[in-house]
Amino acid sequence: MSGALLWVSALLCPDAQVTAEQAVVVEVLTPTEPVFAQQLFPLRLQITVDQEFVRTQKLQAFRRPLELPVQVEVPWLFGDSRILVREPSAVEEPQTPLRFVLNGAIVQANSVHEQLHEGRAQWVVEVERRALVREAGILILAGPQAQFAWTTGFSADLFGNPVPQERHDVRRSGAEATLTVLDWPVDERPVPFGGAVGRVELRVDRQEGQESSPALLTVRIGLTGDANWETMSAPDLTALAGFHLLGQLESRTAMGLEVRADFSREATAGAEFPALAYPFLDPGPPAVYRMARSAPLALTALPADVEALKPPPEPPASPDPVHPALPVLGGFALALIFWTLLRIRTRIVARFVAAPPPTESLPMA
Repeated sequence: MSGALLWVSALLCPDAQVTAEQAVVVEVLTPTEPVFAQQLFPLRLQITVDQEFVRTQKLQAFRRPLELPVQVEVPWLFGDSRILVREPSAVEEPQTPLRFVLNGAIVQANSVHEQLHEGRAQWVVEVERRALVREAGILILAGPQAQFAWTTGFSADLFGNPVPQERHDVRRSGAEATLTVLDWPVDERPVPFGGAVGRVELRVDRQEGQESSPALLTVRIGLTGDANWETMSAPDLTALAGFHLLGQLESRTAMGLEVRADFSREATAGAEFPALAYPFLDPGPPAVYRMARSAPLALTALPADVEALKPPPEPPASPDPVHPALPVLGGFALALIFWTLLRIRTRIVARFVAAPPPTESLPMA
């Protein structure tokens, strides 16, 4: 990928004392050359500031004083459904600390250096990130927006505190950036391919002290290098001859991908854990598919009298599963029948008690 970068600029506050190029310029720098889907690329937010302008004409628009009182909005810089932006693993503190507001939070610039432009001293402030685009296509990124306040000069109040003569609020929008994202090459693409793009190294280590039986084996599989650990698939461990995968746990960081896997060793496993291979796309140039490989892992042979551990068989499915509501409905129906019979019996008894007994007529003498 070419190191050339696209400058997307938002010009801010062209004061009479400085030219448009000497005031404040906010830029998003992205590659001009196409990148592959899920390939990491450098992404930088750069603010070029005229030092004299900041010292003499800036206004603190925030409660907390900042060395660079500028508020910058780049919503997609923290990632969205199209782009994933990785936070830096380590930020080197610049010799000249400059803080400003980015997406509503105070941030410290990753790097600050000075330069001369047409005889005027400037600070070049950068916030660096690495990003990847999830899918191939044409990605259009909204331009940065920046806002700050400035004045033409200051006067002093009764207590000698500086008071701005007049205030100017400035808000500008930069141009949007267009990034071309290529799909993975079809020619010679491995099957299966887990979507790893970059450079990958593979290692396999045994995790000692975890096995409760000679037939159990716990290994750590580590993928390191420089690749898209957040989005790639983990190695497929379900088809290793002589080893039955019981379960696995993945851990993903900006430094790599690690898989902790538990296996049951079968009698045919032999005395080593097989070498693994994991394909990845090296973006080059030229772009080429490569294979990261691990060395076989030596093991102690499985004793002949130890059987491999296998998960218990699943219980057979019921041919006619009973709906969970049927027992409730059946109980309700029985209660209704019992209540009906009770009511009928009560009515019969009530009628018998209420009716007077029949009297016989005796003949009179």
